[in-house]
Order: sequence, then structure tokens, then C-alpha cells
Amino acid sequence: MRISIRYTILMLCLSLYFPVLINLTGQSPAKMSYQAVIRNSNNQLVINKTIGIQVSILQYSVEGEEVFKETYNPLPQSNANGLVTLEIGSGISANGSIDLIQWADGPFFLKTEIDPDGATDYSITSVIQLLSVPYALHAKTAEILSGPLPEIDPTWNGEANPETDIHRLGNVGIGTAEPTQKLDVEGQIRLRGGNPGEGKMLTSDESGNARWEIGIRKYKIGDFAYGGIVIWVDETGEHGIVCAKNDQSAGIRWYAGTTGSTQAKGDGPMAGKQNTAIIIAAHIAIGDDGSLYAARLCNALKITDNNVSYGDWYLPSAEEMSLMYTHRYKINETALANGGTTFSPSYYWTSTESYAAHAFYVSMGSGLVDTNNKAMTHLVRAVRAF
Repeated sequence: MRISIRYTILMLCLSLYFPVLINLTGQSPAKMSYQAVIRNSNNQLVINKTIGIQVSILQYSVEGEEVFKETYNPLPQSNANGLVTLEIGSGISANGSIDLIQWADGPFFLKTEIDPDGATDYSITSVIQLLSVPYALHAKTAEILSGPLPEIDPTWNGEANPETDIHRLGNVGIGTAEPTQKLDVEGQIRLRGGNPGEGKMLTSDESGNARWEIGIRKYKIGDFAYGGIVIWVDETGEHGIVCAKNDQSAGIRWYAGTTGSTQAKGDGPMAGKQNTAIIIAAHIAIGDDGSLYAARLCNALKITDNNVSYGDWYLPSAEEMSLMYTHRYKINETALANGGTTFSPSYYWTSTESYAAHAFYVSMGSGLVDTNNKAMTHLVRAVRAF
């Protein structure tokens, strides 16, 4: 089986050359195909030239731990179409082994460093999240099962039915001599199997197999749930929005370094999720200098609570940020009770754009909703839907 993963990356031009349209393909055994089209500053193909490339894989964040790095010898050569092709995992290892990466313990980020002159003066750097795990590599961890398989003999501790010809009864009774159903129990039943717990209900799947499930819970503003603090719930009380218990930045730009309209105009509960996706996609076309900005910072966030990880955070819309101001006292109280921090009485970016050069912010000191230049640095508090 072959599983492919493809990406397109727009890198910052730091020298006379820059690569565009980088493609990755994950495949067994333990290698990923890599291609880059090299063009010069005049958008002309750089053909038949030796290119210096260093590839790293980072864990958890764009500045996370480096779990793998390799260089290549002989150096890759661009062809007549300016295309460089190599296999990640087949080079000279400078750190770690691609075979040992635990792909389930992500997210992971691919860092590429390029020297268009064929040396090691890597003047072009890009980092992008691998939004899909190389599943073919991850699946290799399940190829071998080692060690003995334990066998535990069953223990029978029930009382025998006094009937001598049970197969003719039709119905079986426990605590009753006149069962009216296939199994008729008089008294309490205790089920120890599965994973019982307080508040759980016994349900069944489509095959009729019983299982314990958590009962329907209603949430309210200020509850600590799903990795954050509830700031809004829908009419059912079962779904809503939580904010992180800490700020994600004490000061970061709204944009990626280039002014332009993203059309991220959404506002209202959960509108920030679509806004965040639009902002990130738009900056690929508008221009991205490679530095973190508010939307990308929230998108890359991963929070683990009670051994459960949540990675679908986003930059809140103007209304979502205003909801946090409205309920700031409850949110602050819950945050402190769970090891978090309170809001600063300062400006927080929202994902709602005003026009090409400006976006909305909310003052957590006064509740003011206004706009500011996207190049300004404000605080950020990420949210997610549940």
C-alpha cells in the first residue's frame, strides 16, 4: 500500500534564488520524496545546477525539538526544468533517524534550508506543518508483535440454576421462578466489565455489543472542559467554544509581513475558525516573510489536558473576543484554578479583518472594539469549538 501526502509551500526570498512548489510524498520504506522548482529573482528557472539542501523534522511546533536532520552527498542537481528531486531519509544523517520518529506523537513540522550555490550557506529557510502524518511510515510500527501473549483462565463465581434441563426452559430467571423474558432478573445488577464510571450510561453499538459511555453533559460559561474555559454554549448546552487558559503571545503581528486584503470578514461565534484558515491561505499569495503571526500561531497551538491533546485552535473573531471580555471574571477565576493566567487589560487581536491594512482588536481593559494596523503587535488568546 502506498499513501501519498502533498504540500505546496511559498518560501521567503533571502537571496537571488528561491524555490517554489515544494511537493512531499510519504511512502514506505521510511522515505519521503521531495521536489522543488528553483527560480531566480527574475522568475527564471535555474537549470542544471548543484543545490545545497538540508532537511529537518521538528516536533510539536515551528521552533520545537529537532528529531531528525540530514544533508546530501552527492548534492542534488536541478534538471533542465529547474526541478530538484531527492528522498528524505536517504541522505547523511546529522541527527536522529527517520525510522525512529513516533508519527502519532505530533504535530510535526518540515524545515528546509537551501543554498542555491551548492554549499552549506543556507540562505533560504522555510518551516511548514505536516498536516497529514506519513501514515505508511507510522504503520510500520505495527508490523511486529513481540513477547509472549498472556493467558488468563476464567473464574466462574455464579450460582447454578436448580433446573436440570435448562435448554428446555426458553427463559432464564435469576431471583425468580417464573421468568417472562430470555433473561429475567429480580433485584440489582452489577456489571464490572468494560470501563464503568460515575455518570456513565450503558449503551450498545450497531452489533448489539454493550459499552459504557459518558452521559450527556450540559456546559455553562466558566466551566473547564476540552482543554480550555467555556466562553459560549449553544442552545443545547452540549456544544460551544472554549478559550485557552493562558495567552499565546504577549505581542505579535496580525499579518505575515505584507499588507493586503485577506477577506477574513467573518464575525460571530465560531466565525474565527474560517477566518483563521482564510488568513493563512491568503498570506501564501500576498506574501509571508516566514515569521509567526497571530493566525498561524493559534493554528499551530497544541494543548494537552488529562492526557487528551487538542490541536484545532484558532484566532477568535471580534465577537468571540468580546465574549471573553463579557465573561472575563469567570474565565479568570477558572484559569487561575487550573494553573492558567488572567487576561491583561490590553489589546487582543481578533481574526476579523477591517480592510487591507487594518484588523479589529478588543481591549480587555475597557471592552472597546476598534481597528489597528496589522503591523502592530497585540496579545493573542486562542479558542476552539467543541
